[in-house]
Amino acid sequence: MSVVDCRHKSVPEAGSAIIARYNAAAPGERFDALVSELAPGLKMWLLEAGARHAVHWDGDDWRLIFERRASPAQGSMPGLHHLVAYGDSIWACTRAQRVGRFTSDGDCVVARAVARKASHITLHHHTGRLFVADAEGGEIIALRADDLSEIARWAAPGSPQLPLVSDDGVVCVTGGGTGTVTIAWPERDGYRSKSFPVGVAPHDPCLDRAGAHLFVPCAGESAIVKLRLSDGAIVGKITVGDGPSHLAIHGERVYSANSWDGSVSCVSTEGERLAQAASGGWAHAIDLSPDGRFVYVGNF
Repeated sequence: MSVVDCRHKSVPEAGSAIIARYNAAAPGERFDALVSELAPGLKMWLLEAGARHAVHWDGDDWRLIFERRASPAQGSMPGLHHLVAYGDSIWACTRAQRVGRFTSDGDCVVARAVARKASHITLHHHTGRLFVADAEGGEIIALRADDLSEIARWAAPGSPQLPLVSDDGVVCVTGGGTGTVTIAWPERDGYRSKSFPVGVAPHDPCLDRAGAHLFVPCAGESAIVKLRLSDGAIVGKITVGDGPSHLAIHGERVYSANSWDGSVSCVSTEGERLAQAASGGWAHAIDLSPDGRFVYVGNF
C-alpha cells in the first residue's frame, strides 16, 4: 500500500497532496497518508471533498487510511457547483471562473468569467444583486443579477465559500483558513467591509429572524459563536457537539450538525443548550421542515 507523507506540510499542501493522490487512484484502490497533526482545517477539507477515510494514531503521527470511491473528490471538478433560483431565473457558478443566469427552461441568458475559483453564490432579490464567493481569489464579488455586470468586490480572507445576505443587504462570509468572518455593509458608492476573528475553522453561518445577529459554527472548537451584525462584535458563544459545520434556524432555536461526533445539537438564540441527539457518521448538511417539527441531516 502506498503512503503519502504529509508530516511536514501545511494544511493546504497536505490537503492538495492527499486529494491529488485520491483522484489518481483507481476505484477501490487503497492508500495511506501520514500527518503530524489532524488539524480542523484538514478534517473539513477531506470531509467536503467526500474522501472517506479511517483514522489511526500510531504513537507518533496520524495515519489516514483511504479507499478511492467511484467518483473524483469534490472541489477538484470545475463543473457547475452551486445555484440559487428566484422567479423565472436560475443562477449558477462553476467551481472555476464562470457565473451564469439561466431561464427555468434551462436556456443560458448570460455567462461571465468573474472569479478565480468560485465556490457558492447568494442572491439579494430586493436589490437584484448576486454575490459570489471566490475561494481561491479570497474575495466576494457583487454582480447585477440580470446581466452579471460587476458592481464591487472586496477582500474576504481564509478561502471564503458560503456567503449569505441579510434582508438589509449586509453580506457575510466565513474564512475557514483564517478563522474569520467578513461582513460588508452596503453604502452609496459600494460596500464597506471588515474581517473579524471568530474561532477555529468557521463554516456555514445563519442569521436570526430579525437579521440582527449572525450565528457561526466553529468546527475546530465545538462552538457556535453569535455576532452582532451591525458591528461584528461577539455577543455570545455556546459549546455544542464536536465539529459543528452547518446550521439551521427556526424561530428562537438554532440546530447544528456536528461532523466529528455525528450528532445534532439544539440551542436557543440566547445561548441556552436545549438538546442533543445522535445523527450518524459525519453529520453535515442540515435543514428543517417549514413547520419546524422535523430536522433533516445529511450524513457523509
